[in-house]
Amino acid sequence: MGAVVDEETGQEPSCIFCDSRDDCPHLVAVIDRTFSACNGGALYDSIGELRELLADRISATLANLQTFGEDGFDYELASIFRGAVENYDPGQPDDVYVDEQMFLAWLIEALLNAGADEPPGYIVEEGGPGQSSALTLLYAPNPSAVISKVARRLHEQLSSLKSREFGPDADEESHTQVAPEPEPIPREEPSSKQDTAQKQVDNTSRPVLIVVTDWPSGTMAFKFGGSLQASLGVTKEEMKLVQMTPERIFRVETKISETDFRKAMNARDVASGGTVLFLEIPKS
Repeated sequence: MGAVVDEETGQEPSCIFCDSRDDCPHLVAVIDRTFSACNGGALYDSIGELRELLADRISATLANLQTFGEDGFDYELASIFRGAVENYDPGQPDDVYVDEQMFLAWLIEALLNAGADEPPGYIVEEGGPGQSSALTLLYAPNPSAVISKVARRLHEQLSSLKSREFGPDADEESHTQVAPEPEPIPREEPSSKQDTAQKQVDNTSRPVLIVVTDWPSGTMAFKFGGSLQASLGVTKEEMKLVQMTPERIFRVETKISETDFRKAMNARDVASGGTVLFLEIPKS
């Protein structure tokens, strides 16, 4: 690991309970929000079991040609269910897609609700260009008890999971339907060869810089990052982190126009609290 510091103070963070700057018995989790990974703490040995529990429940439901209702579900779990349905391949029923970014976002919120505490500040692990990470550090007097509460919460959510059959004949009234994506903006038919050529150009991927002046923290960081990806029509891997601070800058190849990007972001109603710049890189 690189050096871990609080960007607001320049100091290395320490445990809320014993003031240790190293791993200690109170460390619940070290979660890398940039690269979507759990890198330490008591959760490190438990996260695989929690993920497997979630994946097995999704797999069993989809294998029966069913999808999910979303009544009463946490936002992040509902998003994971939608992603699993969209990426499901009946030819590989055991290969279940679990959105790791959303899974970690759910875990952070669930751990905090179960009694974990997060130290103040903006914690980062310093690395080379494009390799620095935003971290969430969580502590508790009894990390095992906190993780047990989270496991019970996941069991409760999965036990109350309702499913419905794929297809138009499903009972649509008893379960909440998956929220539809915002409809694409209709385009006028080209009236000339020049318009046709312009439309073809607009439908090609082009390099864009996305600049976020005030990147959110905690669970909102995951939600905001997921909204950026969906609004740009790209995956997390296709968003290249160019700069971590003071502004968060990504380079991405996208077919989405700035107008459609902003409409999609507004429809998702997830804000960073700062300004988001959409800068198209001119072709040389």
